[in-house]
Amino acid sequence: MNQNYTWRIDGLFKADAQACGERITALSAEFGDGLVPSETIVDDARSAASPLHDCFEWDDAKAAEKQRKLTARKLVSHIVVRIEQQEDGAEPIRAFVHIQKDDSFGYIPTARAMSDKEMREIVLAQAWKELKSFRAKYKEYKELAKVFIVIDKAKAG
Repeated sequence: MNQNYTWRIDGLFKADAQACGERITALSAEFGDGLVPSETIVDDARSAASPLHDCFEWDDAKAAEKQRKLTARKLVSHIVVRIEQQEDGAEPIRAFVHIQKDDSFGYIPTARAMSDKEMREIVLAQAWKELKSFRAKYKEYKELAKVFIVIDKAKAG
């Protein structure tokens, strides 16, 4: 079967998507269960001859700074808050949400974002975008059909 690989977001990686997809597929064939550990991908990419090489930052100082920013994003996204008025047993909510407004972006307390009409619209637009992406990613799974029906009803309502 002929596979045509492309990047979901153009320009995010400097390498050829087709070559990268083929290389990861070849690496997968080397493992009995087909699961390629991320460490294997990084190890393969260390070689300048690998099509994956240009997908990574090899300057350790720059890579360390990128990792710190990734850690900051993970840190902020994993902080949750339980509102005092919540019922017992209610799940805590994310304490902060990421907002992109015009050319600026950053994190804002969820309660503040949801109480501001403009910010709320931005958050909800992003949520619908993520649901659309989720649906596109998992549309083949008939087990999720009922979830997609509920999403459609919520969007229409």
